[in-house]
Amino acid sequence: MNKEMIKAWALAIFSVTVLWGLGNISVSYASKILEANAIIYTCSIFIGSAFSLLLYAGNGDLGKETLRSIDTWGYGLVLIISFILSFGLFGYTTATEATLLQRSSILASAFAGWLFLNRTSGFSQLIGLLLVFAGVIIVCLGVPAESKAYIYMLVIVFAFLQAGRALLAEVHKAHKYASENRTEKDRVRVVGYIMFVVSILFLSISFVFSFIEYSTGTNVSTVIPDLKEFTNPASIFMGLIVGMLIIAPIRLIEFTAASKIKSENYLALGALAPFTTLFWEWLTSPITGLSLKEFSQNDLIAGLVILSGGLVIAFSKAKKQIDNDVNEYVVQSLTDIEAVEDSKDIIEKTLTYYNKDVSQVSKALGLPIDVVKAVLEQSDIALKKDVLKTVERVYRIDISSKDSLTGLLNRSGLMQKLEKLIAKNKDFTLFYIDLNKFKPINDNYGHQAGDEALQVIAKRLSNFHKNVKVVSRIGGDEYVIILEKNLNLLDFTKSLHKKIEEFFTLETMNMVASISASIGHVKSVDYKHMNAEELLEFADKMMLDLKENSDR
Repeated sequence: MNKEMIKAWALAIFSVTVLWGLGNISVSYASKILEANAIIYTCSIFIGSAFSLLLYAGNGDLGKETLRSIDTWGYGLVLIISFILSFGLFGYTTATEATLLQRSSILASAFAGWLFLNRTSGFSQLIGLLLVFAGVIIVCLGVPAESKAYIYMLVIVFAFLQAGRALLAEVHKAHKYASENRTEKDRVRVVGYIMFVVSILFLSISFVFSFIEYSTGTNVSTVIPDLKEFTNPASIFMGLIVGMLIIAPIRLIEFTAASKIKSENYLALGALAPFTTLFWEWLTSPITGLSLKEFSQNDLIAGLVILSGGLVIAFSKAKKQIDNDVNEYVVQSLTDIEAVEDSKDIIEKTLTYYNKDVSQVSKALGLPIDVVKAVLEQSDIALKKDVLKTVERVYRIDISSKDSLTGLLNRSGLMQKLEKLIAKNKDFTLFYIDLNKFKPINDNYGHQAGDEALQVIAKRLSNFHKNVKVVSRIGGDEYVIILEKNLNLLDFTKSLHKKIEEFFTLETMNMVASISASIGHVKSVDYKHMNAEELLEFADKMMLDLKENSDR
């Protein structure tokens, strides 16, 4: 079970069922009871959220990167334009209809995910999308006939802007970098700077329109505030409080949840919003004095259909993500290309080492098979930083230095061991072993029989003597062992020959075979001036000299 995904889904559900509802109520309270200007109120919300996030995060870096990011400014513009369009939508429909029509963003988000991120929907998700589509159509059929074309246009544009906003939150480079490589406060700081940009943009645009109205004496829209309303304490104070306590966590969760559970699933949970808002209106009505929304029969049917579709999409996906352990090991990284390449490289090399056996790769690296496949098959998947560090260490110690057939050290691993022994000024004897009578087995009975013979010898050498700490197959039918104790070398070599020459059964051929060997050795104490490579070459020469004069 993926604990990270459980946490992400829990945060998303909390945001949609609690924070969204309280946020909607605060808007109603500010506009209906306090008579605050919607634009000034919203500007204050954004400023309050940015202030609280940056205050919590404290001093640190990533500010310049966030402010210079096209993702940040794109997110800000999309958020502002969608806000303006939502005013238009609420102006031509009832509040309930507008809230339900906004759920069209679920459809737009699924389409955007398919188009830009190559995401596909399973059968359950398709059923859910069809239900949401049906619910939106039911609402559309009930809107005023004279405004249908305009409302349809607003709904479509708004839906894709909302989807775009969620998508930008999901792929925002600075936020993803902070999430993957930095602390929690760094991540909060990035979101704080994003909200700062949004608030400055919104405030500037609002002030420009207000100034145009003031200087020209025109009244373009009742939504645009008078200049004097920029100092209205009711709008500003209420907005700052809501921004700090409600909108800041909403935006923070939006960035967190979108990157974890994906933007389309986060928006699918939004199908709960109309009903949770109704619940919070009922619960807080004695305090706020707000009257409850009334659902028409048409709106109720549409709301229930959309709710059903949203829940089918969200929770069918939630089960897969929570049950899927892949996300405990990997992150989707559109920014850290080096981590993606390093992850693929190490798994591909291990796959080559194990002759394309994915299960062996999984076992060797300590990764689930699904994780191995995900890294290999997807272009934007990287192992998490701590996982990659562990895998790199496993690869370096257990794979890159090992022979894939026998599990012994390969030449590279042997040289590392030799260099360490020399550096520590250890005395040892290096034995260079070349098998005789191996080629006939390989030629006459095939590579499978030859491989089995090599594995038998490898096992015998590994278990030969307690003071033999290093055993290596350096290539073909050549082995090296290192004795780290001063023993009678003549007796030791005789015992080694005897062990190698013992008969063994080739299981692949169901036959008995025997192999002999030529063995040369060199004592490090006699050749202190030699490095690891020179010692190995000298032992090889000693073996060849003995081989020429041997009858084995």
